[in-house]
Amino acid sequence: MEQITPYSYQPLKGSDIRLVHLLSGAFEDTIRVGINHVPLQEWREPKPPITLQALRKAIPQEYQVDQTPEGRFVFYDAANHCYSWVLPCPDFDHSIYEMPGDHGLWTRDAGFEALSYVWGQQDDREAIIVELEDSVQSMRIGKNLASAFRHLRYQDVPRTLWVDAICINQNDEDEKSQQIRRMGTIYAAASRVVAWLGPEENNSNIAIRALIEIAEQIFDTTDNDMGPSPDATWINWHHPHTVLPYSQLVWESLYHLLNRKWFRRLWIVQEIALANSQAVFQCGNDVIPRSMFRRAVCCLTIKSDLPYPNLPKVVRFVVGSTQATRGLMFPHIIRRYQDRECSDPHDKIFGLLGIMPPRFSANLKPDYSETVSHTYKTTFLSHIRHVGRWELFGVDPIERSITTAPSWVPDFSQPLSNASSQGYQFSAGFSRLDYLHFEDDPGRLAITGLYCATVSLVSPRFSNDQTTTMQTLRSYVPPNATTVYPTGDFFMDALSITIFFNEVRDRHPTWNMWPTLNEWREYGASHLWGSRHNCPTVPPGPSQKLVQSKIWEDRVLANCSGRVLMTTNEGYIGLGPDGTQPGDIVCVVLGCDRPLVLRRRSDGSFLFLGKAFVYGLHDAIALLGPLPSPWSVQILVYPPSYHRNMYRFFNAETKEVSMEDPRLEPSSLWERIAEEDLERELTGDDPEVCSFFRNKDTGETMDSDPRMLPDALRARGVDLQGFTLV
Repeated sequence: MEQITPYSYQPLKGSDIRLVHLLSGAFEDTIRVGINHVPLQEWREPKPPITLQALRKAIPQEYQVDQTPEGRFVFYDAANHCYSWVLPCPDFDHSIYEMPGDHGLWTRDAGFEALSYVWGQQDDREAIIVELEDSVQSMRIGKNLASAFRHLRYQDVPRTLWVDAICINQNDEDEKSQQIRRMGTIYAAASRVVAWLGPEENNSNIAIRALIEIAEQIFDTTDNDMGPSPDATWINWHHPHTVLPYSQLVWESLYHLLNRKWFRRLWIVQEIALANSQAVFQCGNDVIPRSMFRRAVCCLTIKSDLPYPNLPKVVRFVVGSTQATRGLMFPHIIRRYQDRECSDPHDKIFGLLGIMPPRFSANLKPDYSETVSHTYKTTFLSHIRHVGRWELFGVDPIERSITTAPSWVPDFSQPLSNASSQGYQFSAGFSRLDYLHFEDDPGRLAITGLYCATVSLVSPRFSNDQTTTMQTLRSYVPPNATTVYPTGDFFMDALSITIFFNEVRDRHPTWNMWPTLNEWREYGASHLWGSRHNCPTVPPGPSQKLVQSKIWEDRVLANCSGRVLMTTNEGYIGLGPDGTQPGDIVCVVLGCDRPLVLRRRSDGSFLFLGKAFVYGLHDAIALLGPLPSPWSVQILVYPPSYHRNMYRFFNAETKEVSMEDPRLEPSSLWERIAEEDLERELTGDDPEVCSFFRNKDTGETMDSDPRMLPDALRARGVDLQGFTLV
């Protein structure tokens, strides 16, 4: 074969892509392929004929309905306590919710399967034969791809595949950049995506069988819920405390299967996320549908005890590779997948283009000739222009690898040591980012905000060790339990809320797994702080049995890990970025949901250090003052997508939930537009924190509150200032 001419790539024209025809043969035969160019036919899987919201209104009141991520509806009969795939009403028109078929999925002229796999080492490659119409040429491919071909190859007929290592000319940078932009479309257009996990080993066949059995017992929903499948043999497997009846051999095989390199690879995220419902995982000769794999792994994530070392951690990592990405905002995508592996740090951006919000991703042009820092800078600037907010953050300063970039450019190249977002603080209300990027001095970014505090003391960096974390936290407990915080709350309440990022059920009423503030006070007094004498008296109120304590403590550990506890001259306490020092300042920036920590330089400019959680700088208190009693902010789930939240104002006395901030006077020029009146659903292209207004005279709409524009705030007496970041 060494004497055969190496394969010569011909340029792609128009909408063409290359396809590989894996020719038939026995397992050990030399691999033979054909390659041809075909126009890419874009195809989208048909949607269910009715939305979940519409179906819920259409069915009789005695029934409930949920929807699986594949679009299938599952009905609950409350009277008989049972689930079914068919609404048990003979007179109901069942055609309105029946799923459409594949509509010619496998009969399209250019039908193909797209392969998702790990490239692996390329230094010891295998030669294959490329059979063309008028010649025979050769090509060398990686060992893992060769193994995949041997397992995928049919013995009697060819199999048509799209494989990036072959179908993209890896030596042509222009073609590579163009085709990378199309990869999302290619995987979405494939008749099926095959995720190749590798050959059979470590009893992977046993693991696959176990995952199939688990999946057969449960269903999961688009609301992130889970229940017993109507076809289940074992109806309690979806319960967190139900112990699955597997031997140590099965648990060990599951660990080794889920710990394979495929799950750690960044590129697979979009490849499997964009696949249609026919997608499968294949390991050796064993195959499991993606839908079943996802259900089984989601079931494992909720189990309170998995009896194999590190299996819970591996399961939590893997579940991110199976979750839906439709409607995700770009910051959520970056945060979810920043710890995935890729050989080129450019791909922390380019490898996710296919699942980014479409209008935003259209602004990004893959260019591997640019430096990594330039790619990250243009991505950040493009995003703040697109959404009018500062939502993107990278690693803390001491972990940065792009040392030549300005401090405000996020470094996405490293995994986040503190993956918790510190979001939902609502620090700048419904304002938009007021900024200026200096074209003649591109390393400078001017932003508008409010100075709030100066850091006075900083703790050592928190590790993942629970004992040392709690020792450090307890050292900040004041001797007097009734010490008052700047907000008027007890200091111990502020400390307790800080380490939980204020994610109590009073603020997030739909988050049933989290405690109320009273429950968190009670738990902190009896378990975290060492003595009830260190906390104020727990006020009377309903208290749920504290069955989620392990989850809560894990949450505290995750929130603190990689961060420092800081206090300020003004009496605030917060969790800030590693590297914070006494003398650094904390400010609230318009259009940024979280307080920022900055360091003043001798020339009056500032270094950006990172985001922080500071109780007392939430809910736009720094800009508008405290909310009048009995009002508070509640954060609700946006009905069409559990990825997005809505900020509302709650009156504890009247139980009123309002979109109107009681601190702001009504506007004579602008009227509010409720989300349901937008005539569209919010998407990943909308800001994380947004509220919509229409100008009564011009009809202009905006996604921020015009009463929180810089001039309007200054007119209220807010002492806004500019911060130039370098």
